[in-house]
Order: sequence, then C-alpha cells, then structure tokens
Amino acid sequence: MRKIVFVITIMTTLLSCESFFIEDISDEIVVALAPLNGAELNKGKIQFSWKSIDAADTYQVEIVTPFFSSVQKVIKEVEIEETSIDVNLEPGEYQWRVKAMNSEHETSFTVNSIRIQ
Repeated sequence: MRKIVFVITIMTTLLSCESFFIEDISDEIVVALAPLNGAELNKGKIQFSWKSIDAADTYQVEIVTPFFSSVQKVIKEVEIEETSIDVNLEPGEYQWRVKAMNSEHETSFTVNSIRIQ
C-alpha cells in the first residue's frame, strides 16, 4: 500500500510540474524566409513564411499597414501551427511580424517591412 501511495504522489507531482518539461524558446529567433525586409512585390497573393522552431506549438502572425508604430489597418492577425500563410495584398506599405509560442514560452517578434506595387 505504501508503494502505491508513493507512486501516486510522485506521478501527481510530476504531472503538476508540466512547465518543467516545456522547452524555453524565449531566446530563440524566428527567421523570416519571405518576404524579406525591404522586399517590393506585385499586388496579389503573397506567401509569408519562416523557419520552424523545434519546441514551438504555434506561431502568431500579424500584418499591418503601414507600420506597427502607426497602424492604420490590421490586415491579418492569426495564430497558426504552420510555417507559412498566404495573404492577398493591395498596393501600399506593410509590416509583418511573427513569433513562436508553446504553452509556457514565446519568442520575440521578428519584424519585416515590405512594399506592394
């Protein structure tokens, strides 16, 4: 009986410490693959993509016009599991950013500016 109580106590303790097993990704950097900072693209469907981070569960992607420091319009704000997203854009100045997240930690945003013609 003592062994059963001991095992149950240990299991409960381990399960309650889930964050102990979640990898801290806060020092990781999300590498943007496309479009790169300063890119000039034609209007239409634009694919935004980035490298995956091993311990990330999801990515938060935000696209605004013209800049995050002076947002006039939020074009897209989404949390996804994939490492790319397609968005139709009209001519103008845009900034996009992405960060990786898991249940306990998140990276800083990686930010890029683009121009659509």
